[in-house]
Amino acid sequence: MATNQYNMYSASFVYAGPTTLTLTQLRSQSIQIGANKTTVKGAGALDPGAIYTGTIDPRFSLSTRDLNSILGAVSLTTGLNCTGGGTLRFQKREQAAAYASGSDHETISTTKGFLCLDSFGVDRDSVEGGEASLMYVPLYDGTNAILVQNTGVSFSGVTAPAAVSAYYLGPVYHNGTQLAGLISSRVRTGINFQTRRTDGDVAPQDGFIAARDPMIELTFSKVDLGSTLSLFGTAAAGNIDVYYLRGTVGGRLATGSGDLHCKITAAASAMGSDTFEVTGEDNATVTATVRVTGTLALDLTANLP
Repeated sequence: MATNQYNMYSASFVYAGPTTLTLTQLRSQSIQIGANKTTVKGAGALDPGAIYTGTIDPRFSLSTRDLNSILGAVSLTTGLNCTGGGTLRFQKREQAAAYASGSDHETISTTKGFLCLDSFGVDRDSVEGGEASLMYVPLYDGTNAILVQNTGVSFSGVTAPAAVSAYYLGPVYHNGTQLAGLISSRVRTGINFQTRRTDGDVAPQDGFIAARDPMIELTFSKVDLGSTLSLFGTAAAGNIDVYYLRGTVGGRLATGSGDLHCKITAAASAMGSDTFEVTGEDNATVTATVRVTGTLALDLTANLP
């Protein structure tokens, strides 16, 4: 018996305005329903007599290489308050063809929630560029179900999947001086978003950023960084500037002309070596962690120094 098969489609998130952020270049999406159930047994019973749902805490996880669209709307420090909710889409495949047309697709939607960037990282030899990981936390609006699955949906009017941007490894600078030999970098926003239930709600209506612990992970193909990175960490005077270079057909967009490279800056931090490693005939590497004591800053129109 043939079964219906589905793939991804563009995902949308609605915030103040109302304005819609549509992610057309997704690489993956997943939904954790987060229904926490308990088993109830009668006195002396061997088998369950009932199953109850105690709480519901769903999460969406997404990944994309389109850093430009994300950071154009989603703050590194405060995320995005999706007052109009979010929608993940699943497009139906057509038997012996490509995708079905018309009202044949599926969506899972929410009426409000919170979207944030978890991390963005890239290695030196990544042909496809870096990858961003995002988290979306649905919230209950007090009336509608926290998650709604819709069947027989048409994608007419939805921005179609499209390639937008790719970003590649760029250099890193400490206080204006390049730290040479970089082979990978990853920025983690460290946003800790917590939800709360009140008044007997099964799903949370409220959520807030409880803490931020941003971190930058850098790996170098060298070990002689003693003057910059101590074994046990040291305060980093001045900025840590991590660059990601926007890709183009010819390689990278030209620098020095206002083109759209990405720079993420930690204005105050402590950094130190974490791991020294070498295998076989490879070069030795050192991995360092920059622990940010302030907040991260973003420039999406950066040029290299």
